[in-house]
Amino acid sequence: MSLVAQILGALVCIAWVLGSGFATFYVIDKVIGLRATEEEKGLDETEFGVSAYPYMETGE
Repeated sequence: MSLVAQILGALVCIAWVLGSGFATFYVIDKVIGLRATEEEKGLDETEFGVSAYPYMETGE
């Protein structure tokens, strides 16, 4: 019986985390957005002067 209670508790925790995480990110996405706009892309280069992922650059 104890094992069943522990499994149920773990499932409830997983459901709570997934639900609250989804709700939080949904609200953040609708209020301020989660992604950088096309204009803001490349923030690592403009703020720090180097590319964070030089192996992913194309066309150079």
